[in-house]
Amino acid sequence: MLEDSIEMKIPKPKHHILFVDDEESLGELLVEFFTEKNFTSAYVLNADDAIKYLEKNRVDVVVSNINMPGMNGIEMTEIIRNKYSTRVIIFTGYSSPENRKKAYQKGAHAYLAKPAPIQQLYELVMKLLQEKVVYIGP
Repeated sequence: MLEDSIEMKIPKPKHHILFVDDEESLGELLVEFFTEKNFTSAYVLNADDAIKYLEKNRVDVVVSNINMPGMNGIEMTEIIRNKYSTRVIIFTGYSSPENRKKAYQKGAHAYLAKPAPIQQLYELVMKLLQEKVVYIGP
């Protein structure tokens, strides 16, 4: 009986976030962090699996690496922008002015270079969710 009343007081997650990165340990870390922040969180290891996930789930934000096996994160961003209302953050260790430009041209809402503190990523996600605007930078 006590367990039921405790569960009822825990608010249901308000937002759904998907991480797309071929580094499994990073995916696990991000899911754990965002789940603790009351997000529904998941990760997949490549862009093809991300598209399959989006076909079955309503996701508010996708955070994606660029370089992965198969389709890259920028190509995936273009598909997402054409098919879903999901916001996309490119979160990559392969940061360059060219990649940044391509990401924005294909529809990314934000671009963040790795390594970056997880708190900075969280603040960026919250900014996109709260302001409902395209974020250019950092």
